[in-house]
Amino acid sequence: MRHGDVHPVSHLTSSSTRRRAVPLAGSILAASAIAALAPAAAAAADGSTVLRADQGTQRPSVPQIVGGDVAGISSAPYQVRIRANTEGQPWGTAGKFTTCGGSVLDATHIVTAAHCTINPANANIDPASYVVDTGFSRFDPTPGAGSDPAPQPGDTLQTKSVSAVRRHAGYGRPGGASGTLTQLADDAAVLTLSTPLTFDANTQPIPLADPGPSAGSGEARVTGFGLQSNGGEANGAFYSLTAPVVDPAVAPERGGTGELNALYVVTLSPRGSTCQGDSGGPLVQNGRLIGIVSSGPKCGADTPSYFANVSAPEVRDFLLGNDAPPLAPRGGQDVSLRLPSSTPEAGDTITCSAGTWSNGPTFAYRFTDTRSGRVLAEGPSATYRIKAGDAGATISCRGLATTPGGVGVTPPTEAAPAVRAAATPDPARLTAAITSGSSRVRQGGRVSFRVTVRNTGDVTARTVRTCVRVSSRFSIVSRGGATLSGGRLCWTNSRLASTTTKRFSLRADRDARAGRTTAASVSVTSPSVRSASARRAVTIVRRATAVSPGGVTG
Repeated sequence: MRHGDVHPVSHLTSSSTRRRAVPLAGSILAASAIAALAPAAAAAADGSTVLRADQGTQRPSVPQIVGGDVAGISSAPYQVRIRANTEGQPWGTAGKFTTCGGSVLDATHIVTAAHCTINPANANIDPASYVVDTGFSRFDPTPGAGSDPAPQPGDTLQTKSVSAVRRHAGYGRPGGASGTLTQLADDAAVLTLSTPLTFDANTQPIPLADPGPSAGSGEARVTGFGLQSNGGEANGAFYSLTAPVVDPAVAPERGGTGELNALYVVTLSPRGSTCQGDSGGPLVQNGRLIGIVSSGPKCGADTPSYFANVSAPEVRDFLLGNDAPPLAPRGGQDVSLRLPSSTPEAGDTITCSAGTWSNGPTFAYRFTDTRSGRVLAEGPSATYRIKAGDAGATISCRGLATTPGGVGVTPPTEAAPAVRAAATPDPARLTAAITSGSSRVRQGGRVSFRVTVRNTGDVTARTVRTCVRVSSRFSIVSRGGATLSGGRLCWTNSRLASTTTKRFSLRADRDARAGRTTAASVSVTSPSVRSASARRAVTIVRRATAVSPGGVTG
């Protein structure tokens, strides 16, 4: 990297990326395939609306100065430079050689890229062909100088040979200068040094990132001795670039890694990128190694750089010695959000599908209001019931797929149309009605009554009190659960959403005056609600008069 363009690569097609090693007399570069995406939205046969992945671009705004800044090795003492004879000869033998970066894992182990351990003929480079230099800030770029370190004041150069090389078994060995993102996944290797390093201010190990999903935000620092322009030459300086970390889940043509996002970290900077010679080097965030420089479509500003994701146990466990690490999930590009209609509203339930994945992951889901960035719900449930408070929200979802080997995420779905505001609910409204089993009753006879109270509004009425005043011509026979209060029968409902019915019976007094009369009057009250009333009239008829039997006297 340098002031100006960063990491030269020669011309490449749109369907591949180039690896970031630099061969001095022949080059090693690296690659990504472009995946076509499904349309953003489609209508389902049942009339619901299905929203698919939103693959919008994530490029930063206006490009500025391209490249990184010259740095001293003490600012990144974990950085090493690796050189290797690519013709299978021991280091020091004349011939072609390649250079890469790396990171100090511990005193005897160096993390680098798998493609840095394979020559242009796609054969493994022998451990004896390597030399590893640490603790220096510059090398001699003069042709014929062997790219040897040129220590600066304060540097403490250490040079080590290599006794063994481990390559990740998942690396696809594409051969040549380029390959697909699938072939370049698991681009990780570990070199074992013949003798331990001595740790000082310029040579220090770096801890690995904790297991988890790929970093998808914030900034990270990448360092290296690589080329400074696309197709240019290295100037021997050590460079540093702080770059934005971007969402790796979007499609490759948008700068992401699509279904392989569990295995990659992606940076995209308006200043520059990684380039040949930086391969295998460190990407650091919060003092931890989160990525290993792997590949990119070209070198320069506004160009994505791809890194092996150290947070994925598929990569991390390998670095720590496991040659058969668990596999991370792959997939999720067919994520979708299903709405019951094209116009969501409060009360609707929407469903997120995480799409198709390999390696048997478990899923979690995140529903987000894209308008505000607010997370509405997150967890194992694939459904979300829209709330009244979500009015105006434009909801999108993402799926998170987890296996023992890593965490993959889907791209966000296209945002749903804004949630329609619910209509203002009608306030509680009470009505009352009273009926009797008969419209006529004899003096001394019994008649039953039924009171029906209804709430015809949308809002539940509270503390609804129903009271019946009985005519003086009648006496109470049965109360139907009512209490007597001031000569009235009263019932109380703490809540009334729709309808309640009350029953009671009266007896007409034996000497009640005959004729039409109001037998019972009902009143219904509730706080802040208009009261309701009703009455029921019946006709009291006279009892039949008994006639004494007649006879003849004499």
